[in-house]
Amino acid sequence: MKMNENEKTFGNITIKVKKKKENCAHTDNVCDLTSNDSGVFTIEARINKIIQTRGPTIFKIEDDTGAADIAGFVSPGERAHPEIGENDSIRARVKIEMRDDKKRMNITEVSKIEDISLKLDKIMDTAEESVRDINFTIKSSVLDALKGRFISASALIKKSIYEGRQVLIRHHADMDGYAGAIALEKAILPLIKNRFGERDMWFHFDKSPSTTPFYEYKDVLKDLAFAKRNIERFKRVEPLVILVDNGSTEEDLLSIRKARLYNIPIIVVDHHFTEVKDGKSVVDPYIDVHINPYLKGGDKNLTAGMLAYELSRIINPTVDDMKILPALAGVGDRSEGSEFEQYLEVSKRDKEHLKKIATCVDYEASYLKFMQDSGLVCDLIVGDEKSTALVDLLYNEIQEIIRVQTKVLLNYVDEKTLKNDVIVALIDIAKSTLRGDFPGPGKAIGILNDGLNEKHGVKKIVAIGYGSDFITLRSNSSCEKMGFNVNLFVARLQKDMPYGMVSGGGHEVAGSIRFVENAKDEVVEKLVGYIEEL
Repeated sequence: MKMNENEKTFGNITIKVKKKKENCAHTDNVCDLTSNDSGVFTIEARINKIIQTRGPTIFKIEDDTGAADIAGFVSPGERAHPEIGENDSIRARVKIEMRDDKKRMNITEVSKIEDISLKLDKIMDTAEESVRDINFTIKSSVLDALKGRFISASALIKKSIYEGRQVLIRHHADMDGYAGAIALEKAILPLIKNRFGERDMWFHFDKSPSTTPFYEYKDVLKDLAFAKRNIERFKRVEPLVILVDNGSTEEDLLSIRKARLYNIPIIVVDHHFTEVKDGKSVVDPYIDVHINPYLKGGDKNLTAGMLAYELSRIINPTVDDMKILPALAGVGDRSEGSEFEQYLEVSKRDKEHLKKIATCVDYEASYLKFMQDSGLVCDLIVGDEKSTALVDLLYNEIQEIIRVQTKVLLNYVDEKTLKNDVIVALIDIAKSTLRGDFPGPGKAIGILNDGLNEKHGVKKIVAIGYGSDFITLRSNSSCEKMGFNVNLFVARLQKDMPYGMVSGGGHEVAGSIRFVENAKDEVVEKLVGYIEEL
């Protein structure tokens, strides 16, 4: 479709630009400053921030096409154009030239003009309206019920980009979390690049894995420390935090409330179990948008990676070349049901091949931990020759590690069959894995559960791995149908053992529990008792 010369695009938003009166001097847009390396331009814009350096005065400006930094200079350290203040609208002539391979944008003339505020609320109303008729990739009543939340999240992300906020994605370091984060990155980065240019793009975006399936307090401290630095040193605004594959539970609450006290807007895209009362979860009063299948009668099988993929398509419909991601997310989190089968069909990939990729991603993630992956994980999934070579290189090695680890786990596990025919498998997982190596305790208990299922056939099995102050466990759908739920058990422990400092949770049949070391034997005993009551 041919664009009108009086229209500007921002992702999938089209904004009408007011036509200048015939007798007005020609004006350029801020995007003309960011897209050219030389020339003299006349722009009308609003001043967001003014920073006095030891050299020039930096004016941070924006209009409805972009943002830029322009400099005024009188003498070193002296405030240029003191008559111009923050939030003023200006008309300026700006000369662009390259010096020492650096782009300089210097003011030659400047004056105040009538307010030309961007009216962001109106622009974002347009953004929301433009995606009202969205179509999801698959048929899902839960996705349809969450549609309004997807629209709100998309609008908030676009508004945050427009306001100059850094977008920070904090995701769980597993296949599901990585799939969701990569999908959002692919959608958001082009919008940031369009707004701020390639040079400043990465200043406005960050993506970091979390080793825990919740927003850990040490993670929020890192995020707040960087945010405060950017605010105080560079006069930036607070970032937007998007939590992917975490953020929905009571364990997330302290970190979320801490971020909220610093005026951090938060979006949660998660599929962990969360109790819903009056249509809201425990974190809802402290976040801006919450996308979680449990809020609308769904369950864990519609994973965070699937949800984030659908959100990415709404944010930026032009980016739709990663159809493998929701299927990978489902394989990684052992999803079952209609939604997963549809995503598998959409991916046009063999399930066994997807399992290979997911296994390799888990292997990489176990060593990357909280480090940014810098595209290493994405290299495994893009499907080109390099990706195939990487998967082939790693997968056979990983399978040998799993084969050896399975023998170790089955040798040291203590199995017993309860009166309700549930097989409980107990193992000191900390003493049955190598510290710091793959697999870690959580992955190892999944390997044990697979080994037990192969040994006993399809039966009701709960694999419980314990250390001095933690339990990690995994069951199967048979126990879930009986009512097994890690989160409900943790809530019971917190009530029955107030002296145990119990915390934890996860999915219904896969999660972790923490406690003080002295409480270990009692927690294990109560867990076995809880299983026997099912």
